[in-house]
Amino acid sequence: LTAPRRAQRPHGGAEASGGLRFGASAAQGWRARMEDAHCTWLSLPGLPPGWALFAVLDGHGGARAARFGARHLPSHVLEELGPEPSEPEGVREALRRAFLSTDERLRSLWPRVETGGSTAVTLLVSPRFLYLAHCGDSRAVLSRAGAVAFSTEDHRPLRPRERERIHAAGGTIRRRRVEGSLAVSRALGDFAYKEAPGRPPELQLVSAEPEVAALARQAEDEFMLLASDGVWDTVSGAALAGLVASRLRLGLAPELLCAQLLDTCLCKVLGAWRSIFEAWCSRGREPRGFGEEGFDGEARVKLEKEGMGLKRRAWPEVGRAKIQMRSLRDALRHEGRVSGRDLRERVWSFGMGRFWVVGAGPEVLISAGRWKSR
Repeated sequence: LTAPRRAQRPHGGAEASGGLRFGASAAQGWRARMEDAHCTWLSLPGLPPGWALFAVLDGHGGARAARFGARHLPSHVLEELGPEPSEPEGVREALRRAFLSTDERLRSLWPRVETGGSTAVTLLVSPRFLYLAHCGDSRAVLSRAGAVAFSTEDHRPLRPRERERIHAAGGTIRRRRVEGSLAVSRALGDFAYKEAPGRPPELQLVSAEPEVAALARQAEDEFMLLASDGVWDTVSGAALAGLVASRLRLGLAPELLCAQLLDTCLCKVLGAWRSIFEAWCSRGREPRGFGEEGFDGEARVKLEKEGMGLKRRAWPEVGRAKIQMRSLRDALRHEGRVSGRDLRERVWSFGMGRFWVVGAGPEVLISAGRWKSR
């Protein structure tokens, strides 16, 4: 895209008996397509007042898994909860089973030739507890008494428990990714990583089993934030909670606040990337994405389908390849990794490229011409 798609449809609602309010919004930004989805249920059929469900799903390799999860995960949660949920352990187990059954249903309908999956973070509210179930790097943050009281932890391959499961299933971790490709170790979909023979779904290389937390509700609870990594890659949980609290004190409606937050994150990414681009151009440094180490799973599949190959440093074979990197932080980690001479040998010899921001991270287009920021 030559410009970000900032169009949003913020919406919100309130539940009278429990005093619960919510706001939600989504923006495509610089991404070539919208792959996120969310769902909001202020009341749950068959359960007494005070129960509610919210979820944010972030697709990769397409929007199919995220949209499926937003549509079907709530019904699986209701089915597993039953009419009289046992709190808190019975509800935690119900959420675990709901994620796994949703993933199994998705698998039964998934075209075998397609790749892709989705992270998910779900908030289930009861009169006594806040239940958080998540898989992947979509995150939830609870603000209580003016401070962050709880935050979910992203499922990355290098977390000890995740690494142990991946290795036990016969997988490898390269460049901090499952099989050198997938940046998250738990997700809905991604069925190419769920084929280890003789192992249950929760013990595959990539698992849809959620991590579930039960937090007793307190009078000091202020709000809960659910967001995809496109938000968390640009602002910390504490900073975002502080910003939300200040706007709520001014009386801003939650749905309008969500729209403002997305605009703020987009501006932060644009500003940060412009500064980094200028630094790389002046110092001749190499960002992540130059070389085989920068490809993600989606780019790898695309290049293989187009017959361009992925030989290490064989850039003429790559040609006009569009490569999306996981996040701006990955690029920063590799800033200064190679010398200017090495960079010229690997890039200048056949052409130059362009940088621009896509979603939460930068994207590189290798093409003949001059370096330009877009």
